[in-house]
Amino acid sequence: MPPEFLKRGEFYFKSDVWSFGVLLWEVCSHGECPYKDLTIQKFMGKVNSGERLEKPAKCSYEAYRVMRKCWESGLSVRPSARQLTEEIEALENGEGLFNVGEMVSNL
Repeated sequence: MPPEFLKRGEFYFKSDVWSFGVLLWEVCSHGECPYKDLTIQKFMGKVNSGERLEKPAKCSYEAYRVMRKCWESGLSVRPSARQLTEEIEALENGEGLFNVGEMVSNL
């Protein structure tokens, strides 16, 4: 849940960007549950204080950088869906967003 929902119960288009970043984290962590060991109060405290999920072990730094952009506290700072699409496409043309071969071999 993004900070704007935790603090004010509000959702915006860029709230979905936050959720997309969490989805990327789940993919890169091979389906781990984010914040699995925290109570809702501790989870809310961490998110509201600016703490974010750590980089999964098998995640590229490029993919984690995209996640971190999705988790910016300020809505105006979070990328739009269009910006994310462009960034992911650019990464796919370079070293890649995910090392799919490595991810599959570790299943």
